[in-house]
Amino acid sequence: MKVAIFDSGVGGLTVLYSAMKRMPYNEYIYYADLDNVPYGNKDKEMVNRLTLRAVEQIYDLGVNAIVLACNTATSISADLLRYKYDIPIVGMEPAVKPAVINSLGKRVLVLATELTLKESKLRNLINRLEATDKVDLLPMSELVDFAEKMVFDGDRVRTLLDQKFSNMNLSDYKTIVLGCTHFIYYKKIIEQYFNYTIDVIDGNQGTVNHLEKILQGIGKENNSRYKKK
Repeated sequence: MKVAIFDSGVGGLTVLYSAMKRMPYNEYIYYADLDNVPYGNKDKEMVNRLTLRAVEQIYDLGVNAIVLACNTATSISADLLRYKYDIPIVGMEPAVKPAVINSLGKRVLVLATELTLKESKLRNLINRLEATDKVDLLPMSELVDFAEKMVFDGDRVRTLLDQKFSNMNLSDYKTIVLGCTHFIYYKKIIEQYFNYTIDVIDGNQGTVNHLEKILQGIGKENNSRYKKK
C-alpha cells in the first residue's frame, strides 16, 4: 500500500515514524508544506486553501490513503476532503476520550494551537464525551515554532512551560493531551517537568491504529476482487 502523510512541517514526522514502526511493509510519502508552516496561526480560510491544494497534489501520486498528520488541517478540512476524494482521508484527533476515561475524577488539559482550540471539531468531541466541566484548553503554539526551528533545549522549553502554567493549579490535573503533532517532540520534557506525576498522551497511536484497520479493509477488498476474476 502507498500511504501519504501530510503536515505543514515536521510535526507529522512523528506520525510517519509510528506508522512505519507498525506497518513497515507499506510505501510512505511525506509531504510537508514548508513554505507555509505553521498552519496554527493562520485563519481558517487560508488553512483550508493550503490543505486542499496540498492534498490535490498528493492524490495525483496515486496513493491508497492520505493521513492529515496535522490537527489544525484535520479540524478544518477533513470533512470536505472525505467528500471530495474516493480514498480514505485519515485525520488526527486529540486523545481526549482516553484522557477523560482515565482521569479518575481529576481534570484534563488539552494543549494545541489556537486555531485547533477555536474550531468546533474539538469542542464537539468534548461535548459528546459530556466532559465540558472536566477539560481545559490551553494554546501552546510556541512549541510549533520551536520544533520548526529545531529548538530542543530543555531549559527554553521549561521556561515556556513556567510562563504558560504560572496561573494554573496543576495539582488538579491527571492528564495532559498533546493536541498537535509538533508537541510530541517535547513529550519527554513535559513529563519531566511534572516529575512524571501527570500523564502526557497524544493521538498518534490512535491514528495509526485507525490507518491500519482501513488499509486492512482495502487489502481484503482487493483480494476479494482478485478471486472473482
